[in-house]
Amino acid sequence: FAHDLEQVLDRSSRAGVVGLFVCSTSQLDMQKVLKLRKAYPDRIHPCLGLHPLDGTFDEDVWAVTRELIIAEHFERGIAGIGEIGLDFSRPILREHAKANGTTEEEVRATQI
Repeated sequence: FAHDLEQVLDRSSRAGVVGLFVCSTSQLDMQKVLKLRKAYPDRIHPCLGLHPLDGTFDEDVWAVTRELIIAEHFERGIAGIGEIGLDFSRPILREHAKANGTTEEEVRATQI
Protein backbone atom coordinates (compact mmCIF):
# COMPACT_ATOMS: atom_id res chain seq x y z
CA PHE A 1 0.00 0.00 0.00
CA ALA A 2 3.02 2.30 -0.17
CA HIS A 3 1.76 4.01 -3.30
CA ASP A 4 -1.67 4.85 -1.83
CA LEU A 5 -1.15 4.67 1.92
CA GLU A 6 -2.92 7.94 2.64
CA GLN A 7 -5.97 6.80 0.70
CA VAL A 8 -5.99 3.43 2.48
CA LEU A 9 -5.82 5.14 5.87
CA ASP A 10 -8.54 7.59 4.84
CA ARG A 11 -10.86 4.80 3.61
CA SER A 12 -10.25 2.76 6.75
CA SER A 13 -11.01 5.75 8.95
CA ARG A 14 -14.26 6.46 7.07
CA ALA A 15 -15.17 2.78 7.55
CA GLY A 16 -14.80 3.18 11.31
CA VAL A 17 -11.39 1.55 11.74
CA VAL A 18 -9.61 3.29 14.60
CA GLY A 19 -6.30 1.42 14.51
CA LEU A 20 -4.31 -1.03 12.46
CA PHE A 21 -2.11 -3.88 13.65
CA VAL A 22 0.89 -3.88 11.32
CA CYS A 23 3.01 -7.03 11.40
CA SER A 24 6.62 -7.66 10.48
CA THR A 25 8.14 -10.84 9.12
CA SER A 26 11.79 -9.73 8.89
CA GLN A 27 14.23 -7.21 10.34
CA LEU A 28 13.68 -4.98 7.32
CA ASP A 29 9.92 -5.18 7.87
CA MET A 30 10.40 -4.16 11.50
CA GLN A 31 12.06 -0.93 10.41
CA LYS A 32 9.22 -0.22 7.98
CA VAL A 33 6.56 -0.96 10.62
CA LEU A 34 8.28 1.33 13.13
CA LYS A 35 8.55 4.09 10.52
CA LEU A 36 4.80 3.79 9.89
CA ARG A 37 4.08 3.97 13.61
CA LYS A 38 6.22 7.09 13.91
CA ALA A 39 4.24 8.72 11.10
CA TYR A 40 0.85 7.59 12.47
CA PRO A 41 1.33 7.00 16.21
CA ASP A 42 -2.38 6.96 17.05
CA ARG A 43 -3.34 4.57 14.24
CA ILE A 44 -0.50 2.07 13.76
CA HIS A 45 0.09 -0.63 16.38
CA PRO A 46 3.25 -2.66 15.63
CA CYS A 47 3.60 -6.42 16.00
CA LEU A 48 7.29 -7.29 15.72
CA GLY A 49 8.75 -10.67 14.87
CA LEU A 50 10.38 -12.87 12.25
CA HIS A 51 8.66 -15.32 9.97
CA PRO A 52 10.20 -18.82 10.17
CA LEU A 53 10.96 -18.76 6.44
CA ASP A 54 12.78 -15.43 6.61
CA GLY A 55 16.09 -17.30 6.74
CA THR A 56 17.84 -14.92 9.15
CA PHE A 57 17.93 -17.05 12.25
CA ASP A 58 21.65 -17.13 12.89
CA GLU A 59 22.65 -16.15 16.40
CA ASP A 60 23.98 -12.67 15.56
CA VAL A 61 20.93 -11.62 13.53
CA TRP A 62 18.57 -12.95 16.17
CA ALA A 63 20.46 -11.08 18.93
CA VAL A 64 20.03 -7.78 17.05
CA THR A 65 16.38 -8.53 16.32
CA ARG A 66 15.65 -9.43 19.93
CA GLU A 67 17.29 -6.22 21.19
CA LEU A 68 15.28 -4.16 18.69
CA ILE A 69 12.02 -5.73 19.87
CA ILE A 70 12.88 -5.29 23.55
CA ALA A 71 14.03 -1.68 23.12
CA GLU A 72 10.92 -0.75 21.16
CA HIS A 73 8.70 -2.42 23.75
CA PHE A 74 10.24 -0.44 26.61
CA GLU A 75 10.47 2.86 24.73
CA ARG A 76 7.09 3.08 23.00
CA GLY A 77 5.30 -0.22 23.51
CA ILE A 78 4.27 -2.75 20.90
CA ALA A 79 1.01 -4.56 20.24
CA GLY A 80 2.49 -8.02 19.77
CA ILE A 81 5.71 -10.03 19.84
CA GLY A 82 6.57 -12.95 17.62
CA GLU A 83 6.27 -13.87 14.00
CA ILE A 84 2.87 -13.30 12.61
CA GLY A 85 2.51 -16.17 10.17
CA LEU A 86 -0.48 -17.49 8.31
CA ASP A 87 -1.87 -21.00 8.69
CA PHE A 88 -1.10 -21.83 5.06
CA SER A 89 2.62 -21.39 5.74
CA ARG A 90 2.78 -24.56 7.83
CA PRO A 91 3.31 -26.97 4.89
CA ILE A 92 5.86 -24.56 3.44
CA LEU A 93 7.62 -24.39 6.81
CA ARG A 94 7.72 -28.18 6.98
CA GLU A 95 9.22 -28.42 3.48
CA HIS A 96 11.75 -25.69 4.25
CA ALA A 97 12.82 -27.38 7.48
CA LYS A 98 13.16 -30.76 5.77
CA ALA A 99 15.24 -29.29 2.95
CA ASN A 100 17.59 -27.74 5.50
CA GLY A 101 17.97 -30.89 7.61
CA THR A 102 15.99 -29.60 10.57
CA THR A 103 12.44 -29.84 11.88
CA GLU A 104 9.55 -27.43 12.13
CA GLU A 105 9.90 -27.56 15.91
CA GLU A 106 13.59 -26.59 15.73
CA VAL A 107 12.77 -23.59 13.54
CA ARG A 108 10.08 -22.49 16.01
CA ALA A 109 12.37 -23.05 18.99
CA THR A 110 14.97 -20.83 17.35
CA GLN A 111 12.39 -18.07 17.19
CA ILE A 112 11.56 -18.31 20.86
